[in-house]
Amino acid sequence: MSDLGKAVGGRLRFKGEPTKKKKKKRKAEGDSGDEVTEGWINADSMDDIAGPLFFVTTVTDPPSSLCTFENSNVVSITPAVPPSESSSDPTSISALEPSSVTQVFVAKRANPSVPVFSLKSAFNKYLSCDKFGLVTCEQEAVGPLEEWDIIFREDGVAIKHHVYDKFLKADSVALKTTGPRSGNVVRADSENVGFAEVWRVRCQAETRAAVRKEKKKRRGLLDEGGQGVAEDVGDVDKFEVDQIKKFHTWGLGRLVTPTTTGGEAIPKTDLKRALKQGKLHEALLDRRTKLKHDKFC
Repeated sequence: MSDLGKAVGGRLRFKGEPTKKKKKKRKAEGDSGDEVTEGWINADSMDDIAGPLFFVTTVTDPPSSLCTFENSNVVSITPAVPPSESSSDPTSISALEPSSVTQVFVAKRANPSVPVFSLKSAFNKYLSCDKFGLVTCEQEAVGPLEEWDIIFREDGVAIKHHVYDKFLKADSVALKTTGPRSGNVVRADSENVGFAEVWRVRCQAETRAAVRKEKKKRRGLLDEGGQGVAEDVGDVDKFEVDQIKKFHTWGLGRLVTPTTTGGEAIPKTDLKRALKQGKLHEALLDRRTKLKHDKFC
């Protein structure tokens, strides 16, 4: 009886019935399920400059962070402390998190395609600079003086004013001599990048994960160089059928698809690749040409 069960194969099958092939599901390339989604992490690409940010400088020991004050337009630096006393290395940048909302700036692009950012404080004021390098945070709207370029380097980032092309720096000497509220601690009058002009940027892990997830969703609409946007056609198979109905010359309401032609199957594996390259219509035209009944082929 057991031999008969093995021969039958479980379910009753009819003669000529095709057998279903089991397809192995592959994990998407680059899709790691262990991505950090809590706390603050180092920003390592331009895509990470979005949402709440925490700017750290090492001109002081221990490191300090860029900060603003309530009811004041002064921009200064304040000691950046680890989130808990149990941190093994309190001077490590990877252990630092903002301890107050005054240390957090929200970055936003004025144009999604241009890496120029505005930095808004917790008091809804924007980081600004005048032609003398005086940095303030008092404007409630974004203009040319509130736009900044963030340049990634091996040792951190440099923050350059978009209009005056001067770099933001922290002056530890002014901090000791005049105090944090003097307005001279943070300036944007440096023409070159040195130790004082290098900042470390920390971003929220949750925000970065959301941005990367959204980018993966849009990746299918970008060409291989990431420059152009391909057409959003939805399901490629359904789109091909719609195109055949539009252009074919078969009569009597018949629908002939390029699944087979002359007994030889036409492969469909290249359609998704053509979609990413922005050449979907060209690939569909090549497939319809083999039918030899398209009035435009």
